[in-house]
Amino acid sequence: MIIKHFKADGTFGAVSKAEKYCKKKGYSVGSMQRDAYRALAKGDISMAKWHNIEESEYPRIDGLMVSHDFREGSATVILFEGDERFDSKVDYKAHIKCA
Repeated sequence: MIIKHFKADGTFGAVSKAEKYCKKKGYSVGSMQRDAYRALAKGDISMAKWHNIEESEYPRIDGLMVSHDFREGSATVILFEGDERFDSKVDYKAHIKCA
């Protein structure tokens, strides 16, 4: 698992930097929905907001963007490696370190 933190830097500053990082790495970013997870997928793929992603779509999730406050807070990108896959039982927000 690759974890990259982006510190808060003004309104939507961290999330903007995180989105640019993901796109540079070749990942599509799911739509924002308050403080819910944002799904990441390799390639140019349309990703729904978290509320609309069904369990059957979990295998196509290649990573997550997480935050306690995407608007004013930090953002953390988690990229799964190898056989790692999204697991609904894991609290990925536990990986957030930046204020």
